[in-house]
Amino acid sequence: MNKKDLKILQALDADVRSSFSAIGRKTRLSKEVVQYRIKQLEKNNTITEYWAIPRIDSGSTVYKVLIKNKSLGLKKKEELVSFLTSQPSVAWMASVEGSWDFIITSVVNEDASFSKMMIELQNKFGTHFKDKQIMKTVSAVDINEKYLYDGQIDPITTELNFLDEEVEIDDTDKEIISVLLTNSRSSFAEIGKKVGLTAESISYRFKKIMKNKLISKLKVRINHDVLGLAYYHLFISLSDYGKKQAVSNYFTQLPSCVFIMNHIGVYDMHVELVMPIKDVHNILLQFAEMFGDSLSSYELLKIQEEHQIRVSID
Repeated sequence: MNKKDLKILQALDADVRSSFSAIGRKTRLSKEVVQYRIKQLEKNNTITEYWAIPRIDSGSTVYKVLIKNKSLGLKKKEELVSFLTSQPSVAWMASVEGSWDFIITSVVNEDASFSKMMIELQNKFGTHFKDKQIMKTVSAVDINEKYLYDGQIDPITTELNFLDEEVEIDDTDKEIISVLLTNSRSSFAEIGKKVGLTAESISYRFKKIMKNKLISKLKVRINHDVLGLAYYHLFISLSDYGKKQAVSNYFTQLPSCVFIMNHIGVYDMHVELVMPIKDVHNILLQFAEMFGDSLSSYELLKIQEEHQIRVSID
């Protein structure tokens, strides 16, 4: 990748809401050049979207579902994807390569919503499944896109505790957050037009939203394929649960690790890795050497296609 474009991506990773002028100062490029290059990065699908992670607390429940295919053909797979991506409770879904074939992330305010979705899924497609696993997700760690940088850099982490006490959010703030979830670079003026407030009022409310952590993280989503990188989920089951934090700390420092989720279920956690395919073997060997005595099992899944990326706030 062009070094100038890489520096722009690094600047957006550090602060996705940085102005063109601010990015220009960091990258030693003019405002006009930054604006042009960002538009080109969007046009060629290097930057796929600007998004945000909302606060998820005990008012919601997060589930991770793994499905192993037995007899889904192409047509039935398309029907499955269409069904799941139409479900309000499905926040993320992907087809994967490995011991499992599909990963689903569900975020619901009521367990009944998830149960109804899973019952309908089973009724429609269950005969085609060889296996499935459901885990409850209790926390996560968001990590900056360290793979964009040469050499070792200190990780910038955001802790997400899904068991925190529920916080009430007023309707106007919900509207503002909803806009930022779909475009975290929206200007205050643009948000104001959508919610019927002045830019000044949006600025004031935005500062309070961030201070009160109603949005956990504002982010840029990068197309790893364009960079020649692959995206993996490594699911881990521990025989020594006391080593869980050590495993988390280990991966947090790796340049390839961008996200960690902690579960209750067949797997205790999973880590998300972005790296060249050639590095996979060594990463797994090093992990097994470091923690082999504390592991029950681990499964590496390569993300083949993301079908759904939809974070919402009720």
